[in-house]
Amino acid sequence: MWDGAWWSLVSSAFVHLDLWHVAMNVYWLWALGGPVERTLGPWVYLGFVLASAFVSSAAELAVSDTTGHGASGVVYALFGLMWASRRRVPVFSRALPEKTVVLFVIWLVGCILATKAGAAQVANGAHVGGLVLGLLAAPVLIPALPLRRPARAGTGLLLALSLVPLFWSPWSSTWVGYRAYKAHLAEDYDAAIAGYRRSIVMGGDRLWALENLALAYHSKGAEKEYTATVAEIRALDADAAARVEAEVHAAAGGEENPR
Repeated sequence: MWDGAWWSLVSSAFVHLDLWHVAMNVYWLWALGGPVERTLGPWVYLGFVLASAFVSSAAELAVSDTTGHGASGVVYALFGLMWASRRRVPVFSRALPEKTVVLFVIWLVGCILATKAGAAQVANGAHVGGLVLGLLAAPVLIPALPLRRPARAGTGLLLALSLVPLFWSPWSSTWVGYRAYKAHLAEDYDAAIAGYRRSIVMGGDRLWALENLALAYHSKGAEKEYTATVAEIRALDADAAARVEAEVHAAAGGEENPR
């Protein structure tokens, strides 16, 4: 996506890797999406689903360097929309009883706690992003609700902020490493070296960054730093150090390619 495959923010919502995951999401898309589609109309509903996929995937990208996969963010957007408006829309109240609200809240909090504890890897950013969009969009799409003007501003701001992780994520060690890699390809070795070092400090993939750092030092002609970095790699993985040295020797003075 950082190279321009922006459609992945939407298409990733249609990808599921487990049967139970797709079955659960399809059930909730049917149970919640049906009443929403009948209330909003098919075209507005389609736009809301696509916007939900975009925002939820962008939120996940911002917090985890990946979009995740699956339609859970869309499901939580539908839940948020119905939750915020069920007192004004009878069909939403019937489709979303109190016990279902409790279930969604418990699942949201439980998934966050399970991920923090290392017991599971859940796209919590997508869940929260979808929920926030649904809550904000409810007054925009349901005329009977108050605060329509602030809701429009909030929804527009959320959509705009969702574009940010596509271009700028300085809090992400992966993004910092990616920018260093692009600088390396452009032969801006000083920027590449600074980026690889910063990625390591931020907790990124240390071995990958060190391998590329060694190649950048060698291409720059900083042999002392190259030798020290190879020694650092060798302390982590002797095979990786051997690969870097072999690549440098094979280049016979040419420019090495970053990994």
